[in-house]
Amino acid sequence: DDWYVQTAKRVFLPEIYRQAAAELIAEGHAQASDFPPADEDGFREPLADTIDGVVYDGHQPNAYLQQFSIGLKGDRTL
Repeated sequence: DDWYVQTAKRVFLPEIYRQAAAELIAEGHAQASDFPPADEDGFREPLADTIDGVVYDGHQPNAYLQQFSIGLKGDRTL
C-alpha cells in the first residue's frame, strides 16, 4: 500500500484542484456542493458505489484487489 500512497501523493495535487474548483465557483460555473470534501490526506471516504460492487478504500488498495478471484495473490509472481 505504501507504493500506491506515495505515487498518489506525487500525482494528486489538491491545491491545484481546490484552486480550479474555487475559480469555477467564483465564475458561476459550479457550486461548492459540486465538489465533495476530501480528507486532509486527500483520500475520500471508502467508496461502496463502484461499478464492481466492491468497497474501495484508497488507504488499502491491496485489500481491494485481494477481494477478486483473478490476479496474483500474496507471494505469487509471473
